[in-house]
Amino acid sequence: MFIEAKRFTIEQKEMVDRIKLFLGDGSLQYMISVFSHCSRKQTEDLEYFKKFSWNPEMKAFVNSMGNRWAISPNPENYPPNNPVRKQRLGDLQNHIVSIDGKYTNEFFEKVRKEQEENERKTREEEVKRQKEYDENKRREGEAIARKIYDRNRAEDERKAEERRKMEIKHIKDALLGQINKLGEKVANLTKDNENLKEKVANLTKEHEKAEREKTEREKAECEKAEHKKNQSCFGLETQVELESGRIIQMSELETGDRVLSNIRNGIAEYSEIYLI
Repeated sequence: MFIEAKRFTIEQKEMVDRIKLFLGDGSLQYMISVFSHCSRKQTEDLEYFKKFSWNPEMKAFVNSMGNRWAISPNPENYPPNNPVRKQRLGDLQNHIVSIDGKYTNEFFEKVRKEQEENERKTREEEVKRQKEYDENKRREGEAIARKIYDRNRAEDERKAEERRKMEIKHIKDALLGQINKLGEKVANLTKDNENLKEKVANLTKEHEKAEREKTEREKAECEKAEHKKNQSCFGLETQVELESGRIIQMSELETGDRVLSNIRNGIAEYSEIYLI
């Protein structure tokens, strides 16, 4: 629905009320508010436009359409290649794409044909009534002819009203079908989102478990290596024999001491201590 960028008028409110009466409240889910005749400031600064150009009635109107709104840039101010124009038209395109189950050309064509058919029948009935009136007036007189004409007109109007109600019903049924499909899609998306959350939670738990197991393995390997290292070294209380034949503890060794390191073929071998 196109709206001039000014205060929400009584005529616009009545138009919305007629749409809701004709198509039902659910039809607003398939509509977008498009503002025209916007100033440069309003077009380029959307927050400014909302804050200073919308009264409470306008806000309620836009909210009733799911807060879907866009600005149609003034072509005199914004040529086709202007980035602001491209951005605003892109906003409108995104809203159109986001409306699942929107009216299609095929649906509009079906509604148009049904309206044209009802109008055709109404015209034919009027021509038929007039022809019968002229014939009855010639044969029975004007009083009787008028009585028959009024009776036939009332019957034709009743049929036309039934056709109009059926036309509205077809439109509402089609819209409700689209709304139900949208509701099903939302429900499926909600379910998919919950499943995705569960999968993410499970993957997170598996990752945390793998990290814990990795940390524990690395810790065990470090402890094992440290233990092996300790086993391959002498303790400070270990006693060793110096080349002089003196027996002392490892803690008493000094740099330069020569200690017994091996006995090969009955001959003692000594090694010098270079670093403690």
